[in-house]
Amino acid sequence: MKKSLLPLLAIALAAVGCQNYDDQFDDLNGQLAALSSQVAGLAQVQNDLSSLSSTVASLQGSIKSTVDAALGESLTEIQAAIDSLTEASDNIATGDDVDNITDSLEGVEQD
Repeated sequence: MKKSLLPLLAIALAAVGCQNYDDQFDDLNGQLAALSSQVAGLAQVQNDLSSLSSTVASLQGSIKSTVDAALGESLTEIQAAIDSLTEASDNIATGDDVDNITDSLEGVEQD
């Protein structure tokens, strides 16, 4: 009787064990599929970041050239104003000039 139960017990254990492994394999396959979709999503994020980095670099170059051009024009205008003020200040009378004019006026008044 022991011999007849032994093969029956082995078949029962094999059937129960295989079903458990099948469930575990199904679970692992589901986890692999989820990980695969996450990796694909991360790859897309990486591509998006690379594209964004290129866009930022392009914008930085554009802004720099615009600012440089605006500053260049402003500096040219400022230099022109400085030159104009310098030229105008060359024509301003000094204290010695005022003293000479005062002396001349005193001389004219006396005459």
